[in-house]
Amino acid sequence: MTDARCPRCTGPLGENAASSRVTTDRSIRICTFCGTDEADRDVRGKAPIPPRDWPLPR
Repeated sequence: MTDARCPRCTGPLGENAASSRVTTDRSIRICTFCGTDEADRDVRGKAPIPPRDWPLPR
């Protein structure tokens, strides 16, 4: 396991990090919790939360 932190929530990135949907090339790695939240927002038609508004409270 790595000590890397999720830039979206500052929680541990973990071994199964997701790719954030906020960039077209999905170059930002985020934790699975935040990855699930982004996917849920996408399915519900909500706009993604831009990196300038990160970190988010968990």
